[in-house]
Amino acid sequence: MSDDARDVLRLRRCPECGYDLSGLPADHRCPECGFDYDRSMFAIPAWRPGWRRRSRDWETAIYGGLTIGPGLYLFYWGMQTTVLGLLVRLAAWVVIWLLTIVCIAVAKDCANRRRLRDGRGDMTVTFDADGFVVDQPRKKRTRRTWDQFKDVRVRRARGMRWKLRLRPHSIVDPPFAFTAVITGPRREIARLRAELRRRIRAANRRI
Repeated sequence: MSDDARDVLRLRRCPECGYDLSGLPADHRCPECGFDYDRSMFAIPAWRPGWRRRSRDWETAIYGGLTIGPGLYLFYWGMQTTVLGLLVRLAAWVVIWLLTIVCIAVAKDCANRRRLRDGRGDMTVTFDADGFVVDQPRKKRTRRTWDQFKDVRVRRARGMRWKLRLRPHSIVDPPFAFTAVITGPRREIARLRAELRRRIRAANRRI
């Protein structure tokens, strides 16, 4: 793997069209769409905080949907038999419900691990000299500037996941803090934190 591919502070794909910029100069124009970029720009995939918790919301709905039908059928069928038959069918319902939960949870966990391994997040954060832009599917693109923040914090979440938090000057008045979950080795995350802190402090000195 080349140094460019490992460098978290280098733009790998065009923020506008997604064209692969590998091998091109750090200050150049995208051959596909003509977007101008420079060495101060870089982009990272990220996840909204609590993305695993929110993913479990629809899993719960699936559990209920897949089990309530068979459950009601078995319960109705058991009402027409003996008490022993009812207990047997209720036990079968519990087993089916537990197997459904296990299968869906395993499948979802495998999908999450694949997304982490491939570096695909549910949003893309593109940094430049003046601030950063957050792109999320089906949401309006938002832009924040460095002078809106006073510091950056990064703490380990789990494994190679890190919680990135840009702290604003005030916790009650907008603009509010920006928080995202990112992935990467410790050394690259440390470089990212140092670079973001440098840009925030430089912007605040100009105020």
